[in-house]
Amino acid sequence: LSVFPEQTNSVAQRLIALYHDSEDVKIQNEFRRETEIIRKWPTRSGVALCLDRCAELFDRESLIAIFEFLTQEGLAEAEEEVWQQLLKAGLRMLEVHGETHLNVLLPVFERVLAKDAAGATDAEDRIREGAVLFTGTIAQHLVKDGSAQAGAKIVEVVKALVEALKTPSYEVQSAVSQCLAPLMTHPAAEKEGGRVVGLLLDRLAEDSSYGERMGAAFGLAGMIKGLKVSALKQYSVMDRLNEYIASPSAAKRQGALMAWERLFATLGMSFEPYVVQILPHLLSSFSDADSGVRKVTQSAARTVMANLTALGIKMVLPHILRSLDDNPKW
Repeated sequence: LSVFPEQTNSVAQRLIALYHDSEDVKIQNEFRRETEIIRKWPTRSGVALCLDRCAELFDRESLIAIFEFLTQEGLAEAEEEVWQQLLKAGLRMLEVHGETHLNVLLPVFERVLAKDAAGATDAEDRIREGAVLFTGTIAQHLVKDGSAQAGAKIVEVVKALVEALKTPSYEVQSAVSQCLAPLMTHPAAEKEGGRVVGLLLDRLAEDSSYGERMGAAFGLAGMIKGLKVSALKQYSVMDRLNEYIASPSAAKRQGALMAWERLFATLGMSFEPYVVQILPHLLSSFSDADSGVRKVTQSAARTVMANLTALGIKMVLPHILRSLDDNPKW
């Protein structure tokens, strides 16, 4: 392609066609009455690798065709290795061409995020996860742009990502959290920080769906990472979570524990000073009357302990040992 650039679009179309022709084939065995599957994933893997290697050479028309393919069917790929290769190829193209072709590629991803995630299939979740990563990646080209237009576009992307948090998929929610952090460093997005943090805190308390509450926890952690730890005090995040953990509502108690778990997992050492504050709530939640709260407590405790430094362990160990005598329930 570097020698014959006029063939770029033709090659892109032929690679997409080759992928289409390489679907797994089911064959009915007439003797054993079993269905055999002829797997053609190595060919699809080859297509993904070609897209990755040629990423720098594709032109505008080719990029549009490739990303339409990826967001409509390519990222529905069930073979994990091939899916990762397709995703890597897309991210590589956005790294090289994203800034130049942002205006034509971003709407492609936004159309996917605008679809209702309720009742989505596994294939649709995989496409959505890829679209989230593509959206967050391409929008990062706008972070250094101080113009009002760039700021408005970043705010739109942040809103779309926050809505995508409602997708009940760990992978999608984790991807959104990773994308939110760098976007929140832009002044326009930072101005929206208080509103978005408040929205996510409300979701933690009000949403009846476990998946949506977990999505809110992921989003909150990504927001705080981008806005810096000082945002916890600025937006009274810990005060709200302390209210939730003391609430008679099991959903609110669960939401608080989810948020603490994701904050520890995302912020690591930066969140350690708060460990003494939340530890009593964490310990008492092991004996909560609600089984859902107890389950989330176990997950949160594992995450907290995994992210503690040696100093943090020295801080919490006396409290844990004291609780063994004070509260035998757990």
